[in-house]
Amino acid sequence: MIIIQRIKGDGLPKLNRAVDELGNETRMHRAYRLVINKSGGKAFTQVKRALAKQTGMTQRKLIQLGGVRATRANYAKLEFIIGSSGKELNRPLFAGGSNS
Repeated sequence: MIIIQRIKGDGLPKLNRAVDELGNETRMHRAYRLVINKSGGKAFTQVKRALAKQTGMTQRKLIQLGGVRATRANYAKLEFIIGSSGKELNRPLFAGGSNS
C-alpha cells in the first residue's frame, strides 16, 4: 500500500525552519509539547461546552460527576487525551430530568 500526502501552503516549511532554529532536540521537544497542550486545551474547552449544552449540566458538574478529564502532553508522550470515566449519571442531574 502506498500513501501519498500532499500538503498545500507554507505551514510545514515554516515549522521545519522553526525547528532548525531551535537547535537541539530538547528545545524542539519542549516547543512541540507547548503547542500540543495549547491546542489540546482549546479542544478540551470546546468539548466541555458542547457536553454542558447537550446535557444541561454545568461544566463543573461534568468534570466532578462525569469524570471528564484531560491528560496533557509531557516529555514521555507527545499526546493530549480527552477522556471520561464512562460511569452512569442519575437522571435528575440533567436539565429537565424528573424524579419519576
